[in-house]
Amino acid sequence: MTLAVVQMRARVGQPRKNAEKMLKYIFDAKTAGAEAILFPELALTGPVHDELACCDNMLRDCRAAAEMIADASEGIRIVFGTLEMAYGRVFSRLYMAKDHDLRPLFAAAAPPSWLGGPPPYPADVVPFDLIIDGEYRKVMPLLGDWHGQKLPADPMRADITICFTPQPVFAGEGDIAPESCLPSIFLSQLGLFASGK
Repeated sequence: MTLAVVQMRARVGQPRKNAEKMLKYIFDAKTAGAEAILFPELALTGPVHDELACCDNMLRDCRAAAEMIADASEGIRIVFGTLEMAYGRVFSRLYMAKDHDLRPLFAAAAPPSWLGGPPPYPADVVPFDLIIDGEYRKVMPLLGDWHGQKLPADPMRADITICFTPQPVFAGEGDIAPESCLPSIFLSQLGLFASGK
């Protein structure tokens, strides 16, 4: 699988402008023959918090921008992050768009990936499949700032972890539990780092 990974600085609180920027990356990735493209956590919103994140207009704009991305997903898998309201709380959510279908990915979240408490979806993370080097690989998605924290329980269900975060991430500081022995990729809005494991 040819995988495109995008390091982008999102405009804070402007989902439509960020979606338009993402559409250019998606077009370029398709042209280059990529079968999947990964964007950072909160790629549609930038790292917004507090009142702006809870604004009804912001959440409506996020949903409309996510649909724009889904409309561009024919022939390519697109993984990206946005804000979502559920059960009366706003939280960061990863989505995968493929062939015009938009589905949520259940990722393990660390603060500050939610407001008002832990995410309402199950803590049991469901890895998703990507074909890497001609073989299906289980990818465990992680959200938020995992600095100094351990991976969720049972990380061995996956072949690789990808940490989607809006903050800078520093690899090689023992942030990923050494007992997991999984290859890891850290994807932030400010940079892309590989753990070297």
